[in-house]
Amino acid sequence: MSDHPDTLGSGADLADERIFDHAVHNRPYGNLRISGDLGLVIERPEGVFVAIIDVLGHGPSANTTARQIELLLTQPDLDVRDVTSVLRALHHALLDKRGCAAGLAWCDRATGKLRYTAVGNTAARCFPAVGKEVRLLSRDGTLGAAVPTPREESLTLSPGDVLVLYTDGVSDSFKLSDYPLLRGDSAEVVARTLVQRFGKTHDDATAICLRWKR
Repeated sequence: MSDHPDTLGSGADLADERIFDHAVHNRPYGNLRISGDLGLVIERPEGVFVAIIDVLGHGPSANTTARQIELLLTQPDLDVRDVTSVLRALHHALLDKRGCAAGLAWCDRATGKLRYTAVGNTAARCFPAVGKEVRLLSRDGTLGAAVPTPREESLTLSPGDVLVLYTDGVSDSFKLSDYPLLRGDSAEVVARTLVQRFGKTHDDATAICLRWKR
């Protein structure tokens, strides 16, 4: 999927009170211009929804599925606050089609409470402004095929906390010491740096950064 702003907002009212700094960076595999990865951030008055998707395979076929997933996840009437229900809906939509791995998160604007669920080989890690990294879990499986009962985790973001989500085209072995500016760089710089510095050359690579600014 091309590197374009995968961000949907509700207008100037959100811009005036934006407490989230977020960005998506995507690098397709090899010389391809499109990928089967999808990074999506949707701001709503109540909070922000984040989805990291890795469709099986590469190229046009995988990209077609990724675009279908994007259409599903951006439906105005979809309750993205209920991440486990969204995950189930995505699984059923992909039955007998090309499957995917997915991590879905909702962060409440008023409280900073984050709800997260994931299946497959995407990753999500929170680097708090103070304290140790928190790694969120993903259950084994593939949406559209065999998938376990979704498991939801929660944590509460504090000012300065950084949440990063990425597909398995980004190496999962990096530490904060490998990128000590992660806590201070803008979301755009963080997402781009994760892909450029830790991305694998043999796969699509996508990273999302969400920073709680309040």
